[in-house]
Amino acid sequence: MTIFLFASVYAAAKPIVDAVHPMLFAAGRMLPAGLLILGFAWLRHVPLGLEWRELARLGGVALVGVTAFQASWGLALERTSAGEGAVLIATSPIFGVILERLRGARAGWTAWAGVLIAFLGVALVVNKSFSQLTLAPDSLAGGLLWLTAALAWAIYTALSPPIVARHGAIKAVGYVCLLGGLSFLPLATPMALAQDWSRLEAADWLAF
Repeated sequence: MTIFLFASVYAAAKPIVDAVHPMLFAAGRMLPAGLLILGFAWLRHVPLGLEWRELARLGGVALVGVTAFQASWGLALERTSAGEGAVLIATSPIFGVILERLRGARAGWTAWAGVLIAFLGVALVVNKSFSQLTLAPDSLAGGLLWLTAALAWAIYTALSPPIVARHGAIKAVGYVCLLGGLSFLPLATPMALAQDWSRLEAADWLAF
């Protein structure tokens, strides 16, 4: 079910990022999500207080897992198809292997062979051809943005366990979504004021 919901987001969001700037779309999703999750935590009597040091740590994680990821994700989806995005974002575990190696973990030759094959597959998806070089500027930019999003998600995944262990999943995710959503406000606020909201249909609002 998780995989189905995660994958369906790409097809559902594609029409929206064509009508709404991706930064505005990210803010419109993350801010309400953070408030709802923290509201749910409050109803369950989860202590929501934080020391400034912990708030700063959560803010750092939010900059990677929400700001960098959501910005790259939305800008990439604007330039590519939903199918390409679903394939390219799946390189996140590959970056996870590389990050773990940088942190001192050992990886066998099979892992590195898998990394090489995965990136060759990425090149084929971005190029859209087996026999000739067909890279278009938008396709190349979109592919690089998808890889940036995958890297951001891999870093977020590596940084999250200690945060979740200290605060619990609901509180940690709620603050990460809220702080990440707030980081978009300087750009998203003028975009929201200039946006022609009449262009959005009922299905677009549901996809938020």
